[in-house]
Amino acid sequence: MEQGAQSSLLLYSSTAMSSEANFGNPSSIHWAGRRVKSVVDDAREDIARAFGIEDPESLFFTASATEAINTAIKGAFFLSLKNKQKFYLVTSKVEHEATLETAHFCEELGATVVRLGVDANGLLKMDELDAALGAVPSGALPMLSLMIANNETGVVFPWEEAARRAKAAGFLVHLDAVQAPGKLINFSLGAGPVDLASFSAHKIGGPKGVGALAVRRGVKIESLLHGGAQERKRRAGTVNVAGIASFGAAARALGERDLGATAALRDHLEASVRAKIAGVTVQGAGAPRVVNTSNLLFDGVRGEGLLMGLDLDGFAVSSGSACNSGSILPSHVLLAMGIDKLAAQSAVRVSLGPRNTREEIDAFVASLERVVGRIRANAARGSIR
Repeated sequence: MEQGAQSSLLLYSSTAMSSEANFGNPSSIHWAGRRVKSVVDDAREDIARAFGIEDPESLFFTASATEAINTAIKGAFFLSLKNKQKFYLVTSKVEHEATLETAHFCEELGATVVRLGVDANGLLKMDELDAALGAVPSGALPMLSLMIANNETGVVFPWEEAARRAKAAGFLVHLDAVQAPGKLINFSLGAGPVDLASFSAHKIGGPKGVGALAVRRGVKIESLLHGGAQERKRRAGTVNVAGIASFGAAARALGERDLGATAALRDHLEASVRAKIAGVTVQGAGAPRVVNTSNLLFDGVRGEGLLMGLDLDGFAVSSGSACNSGSILPSHVLLAMGIDKLAAQSAVRVSLGPRNTREEIDAFVASLERVVGRIRANAARGSIR
């Protein structure tokens, strides 16, 4: 957790979370409820300001970005069913599983889903987007759902242009914006015509288990949770006040980050790895990327062996999405980029935080060099990698 969010959460815990201040339900209209509600409203404003959202009331809180993504896509799909329309969803092959699995769910219930390809750098094929935008079935409710930045490679889609083209074609536009705040320089949701956008607290240093969905005023989707009038009837259930307060604190702390310094560390990491280890490539290196993510592919080395070796040295890296870390299957993102299955299993994702140092990067590269060398030596002797 980022220091700003952590300090605020501790402060919040010692005041608003005390038995004297926290017994009120934020949905209640009495003074105790209003006191707690003000904490939620303040956080909503802080998050909107940090993310470039003009209308704070467009934000409502969820238990995760996965729930926010499900709400955006299924909410539109259920609205189409309610209105006896077809549902036409355009997305990409490299989305997070939250989008891909939700799209598959809708498809099984009759929706038409178009999955756009990417090039070797992981960039969206805009010609495929244009073709999909022009192929909406008659009378259908069309939606475009794309990530802003890929969670495995860090590659940034041309999301503003994609959103403009989709809106011009009459589409609802939903963006998975989880990887953008605090990682993409000068990010602002107001840069494109967006109807819905999903966010996560823990991706900016806040607590796990809190997300948000921004829904532009006038856009209608069906709610997934019913039973109360919370969040303007968009999500029933008592809100996670402590988590939301910490989400707001993390959003405020984003202004303290030096993203240029993080980008310089990432570049130093990749240059050092290339200089010291043979047979390594950086996936998406030819495309715009967020400042903190490197996806490294090592010839002849299984990613799981790398993960285990680095873990023993105290370094935590991933072989793909953290939400799919138990899988031994090759990354669907790398496969979509044209990498074969065996090679895709030789990749690891390295994510940097705002407090990492050059000394830590150098120590990591030294460990990586040792682990790769040991695995390749064992392989050359016929040992199991």
